[in-house]
Amino acid sequence: EIENDIQVLKSIKFHSLIDHIQYNANGIFNESIPYVFAPMELMFGKFNEFVEKQLHEASRQLQKRHQIIKDLHKEYVDPSVVSWTGRFYELEEKIISSLKNLMDVLKDMHASYTVGSIYLVSHISDQVQQFMQTDIQEYFSILTDADGKGKEKIVELSTSAQEIIKSWAIAMKEIISDYRQQFTYKLQDFSDQLSDYYEKFITESKR
Repeated sequence: EIENDIQVLKSIKFHSLIDHIQYNANGIFNESIPYVFAPMELMFGKFNEFVEKQLHEASRQLQKRHQIIKDLHKEYVDPSVVSWTGRFYELEEKIISSLKNLMDVLKDMHASYTVGSIYLVSHISDQVQQFMQTDIQEYFSILTDADGKGKEKIVELSTSAQEIIKSWAIAMKEIISDYRQQFTYKLQDFSDQLSDYYEKFITESKR
């Protein structure tokens, strides 16, 4: 049986063997790549859904609290009379309103950056498939190279792969950095608003 296998291998032309290996490799990678990247896209999607639900619930609760304060202010505070209670309700209403606006902004911002991350994962998947379907042919051609250019092709493939991986890292780093910067900016803006409300509240209370 072993001798028969050896004879079969001997009868196969080298180019045919390379074509056979390439065909099987492409089949394996074409089937495997979706299984590798699909869970990543699903993970980003589920994470986005979870965060959006939390932000939506926080926004809803703040809206509810905001309405309660407005109702209490309307029922118990005489607009013609300036009082400590009235000023306090106004301050709390402004704070709740600012919190709600912050939640809405963060919800929109998170959705935007998550879509960008999912797009990047999809783009990476497409690049890997392209590499396996086109650039891998260069790899197999190295085995049949008769002009002594095998080393050059190896260097080209290595450089191409490194550039692709580098572009992924840079893109993800930019997404994370921009997200963090925007998040910090929104929180700082919210903090400044609260400080301004508090200072006005203290000033009004001393009159």
